[in-house]
Amino acid sequence: MERLTFGFIVVLVIVVSGYEFIRWRNAQFRLGLTDAQRARRVIGALLSLAVSGMCFAGTYLPDPHFLLPRLVQAFEMVYWGVCLMLGFAIPVVGYIEAKETFQLLREEKRRISRELHSQESHDANGNG
Repeated sequence: MERLTFGFIVVLVIVVSGYEFIRWRNAQFRLGLTDAQRARRVIGALLSLAVSGMCFAGTYLPDPHFLLPRLVQAFEMVYWGVCLMLGFAIPVVGYIEAKETFQLLREEKRRISRELHSQESHDANGNG
């Protein structure tokens, strides 16, 4: 059951990443994203794929028996440490993306508010 769930998650991440990649190639959707947003989303997708692949490989592939037993333990510690660090990087990338998105939203709200106030003052002067 665990393999099925993990496999489903990996397939889901691959499908969503492919969909986003196809969307970004379309010029209509490219206009709404900055280069920094696009880069962060690609980095987030690659990190997700890397962590998913590392979890799968570390869980289901056999241990490297060509190494000495102590080296196998050290290898596993380093391997899972790297996997954990990459996993912790995913929410950081998401937080940075959300922070910029909210900043752009605030700027857009200010712009709309200024336009409405200037239109109201224009109408109040009897010019409309």
